Amino acid sequence: MTKVGARMAVAAFVLGVSVVVAACGSDAAMENIGGPIDIEISQLFITVTNRTGTAIADVKLEVYPPGRQTVFSATQYRLESEARKQFSMSDLRGSDGTPFNLRVHRPQSVKVTAKGVVDGSPHAIEIPWE
Repeated sequence: MTKVGARMAVAAFVLGVSVVVAACGSDAAMENIGGPIDIEISQLFITVTNRTGTAIADVKLEVYPPGRQTVFSATQYRLESEARKQFSMSDLRGSDGTPFNLRVHRPQSVKVTAKGVVDGSPHAIEIPWE
């Protein structure tokens, strides 16, 4: 192989690796941000922040324990762009009206679903409970 051929092969390899690293890096950044809806979990509240750029409606917060036998949920009719809603742990109820209690229930994940007001596009995000 000539020097020019070797340089071309190295350049092609470096370009390929750069493309793969750039593609993987952008996906990781999107996952860390959480997308257009952010969820923050604290001892007393679960805070949902709308970062979609427009208002969202039919916001539903769900907390799933392992096995998902009882889903605890709370709803909000509308959440404006860049608005935050703090859901208290006492706001969460099971389908039979059972209140959520961190001393009794061990959550596994938190999910938020909503619809865009302007175009009706669905939004959903689920994160593990930490």
